[in-house]
Amino acid sequence: MYFNRISRSAVASLVVLLCAAPALATVSLTISQNDATPGSAVAGAGQTFSFTVNLVSTAEQTTGLDYYLTTPDGAGLFSIVDRNTAGSTFVDPLFFNDAIVEASPSNILNPRNGNDLGALATATTNAGTHLVANFTMLVSAAAPNGIYTIQTTTAQPTEGWIDPSSGEHAFNSHGTFSVSVPEPGAGAAAALVALAAVVRRRRDGRLIP
Repeated sequence: MYFNRISRSAVASLVVLLCAAPALATVSLTISQNDATPGSAVAGAGQTFSFTVNLVSTAEQTTGLDYYLTTPDGAGLFSIVDRNTAGSTFVDPLFFNDAIVEASPSNILNPRNGNDLGALATATTNAGTHLVANFTMLVSAAAPNGIYTIQTTTAQPTEGWIDPSSGEHAFNSHGTFSVSVPEPGAGAAAALVALAAVVRRRRDGRLIP
């Protein structure tokens, strides 16, 4: 009975400690747009679309990062045409400047772009959401209609964010973005329907000049 009381007391104390323990800090990347559908975009073959990559830290300080863009289901169909780091603290490229990042063929996600997109920060960043870069992407003119995924990734499992002591750690999670490529001519067909409606109204005398 005495040992049972000790066991119950120990278990109760352990439960209290576990409940009081703070959640583990995480550092992740996200991809989003600042619109009504932040996690997705619609872009036809040959068109461009944009998104923002952010770094989100719950507690850790960061001084840099390594990352790439990849597509698991659209290899060769998307390419980086612009990387803009204006407003970001991560503006000191680790390896490659914007001109190199945007140059073909290394800018093509096949399925991953060829050059590290990472950079060092001009100052240590604290917990919070921090702009990494704004990207403009081009859909290949040969892209079939469908829904595709673009994600952030790293070349090695140990790569990711850099702490103030220059240690590198893997991201807890990566950003994911969905791109819908409609059937060719879908937009033109809609325009023709609208034009036909205007013509009908004109013939009926209901269109006021």
